[in-house]
Amino acid sequence: QVKILSDLLSTASNKRLVMVYPGTCTIQGFSNQPGYYLSAAIGGMLSLFEPHRPKNGIALAGIDTIETSNLGFFSEDQIDDLIRAGYFVLVQDTAGAAPYCVHQVTTAYRNYATTQEFSELSVVNNFDFVSRTFKNSLTPYVGTWNVTKQALSSVSTTLDSTALNLKSKAVDTIGAPLISMSVSTLRVSPTDAGSLEVSNKL
Repeated sequence: QVKILSDLLSTASNKRLVMVYPGTCTIQGFSNQPGYYLSAAIGGMLSLFEPHRPKNGIALAGIDTIETSNLGFFSEDQIDDLIRAGYFVLVQDTAGAAPYCVHQVTTAYRNYATTQEFSELSVVNNFDFVSRTFKNSLTPYVGTWNVTKQALSSVSTTLDSTALNLKSKAVDTIGAPLISMSVSTLRVSPTDAGSLEVSNKL
């Protein structure tokens, strides 16, 4: 079964694709419910916690049992094999205990196990969060400003302010979503006089 499951993900390697295992669960006494209930629980966890908080070991309330995981079904080594294949595996310490994730991997883990920016869910979440925050900070300029010296100065100030805001969101044990940032390039595009080129050094 481990080989069959692993083969199912052999062509899936996407840092934003999370394949949850197991595929069935028991919720509020109703057995053999589809695994998308587990996916929904994980979605709730992602919305609740900071994007850069590791998702390992966080208990998911409301799920009674996951029968086809680690308790009398797969061994620890087999669970590890599923993780290496790219599965976000949930386990239980005891029957009836809230399940939790062993290792917060995306399906890219199969090919990029040593590259956290592709394979670790919280790192991908945080990258996207920081990127969206910077993008949203510059949205007010789009279509309302011309490319002038004042625009360059204002954009630079906005980027610095956004970076300071992200660096201030420190939380105990996990720190802030952004540690450092400096604007390395801010210039008029050499190919489009109506656009700016911006690159940051994180």
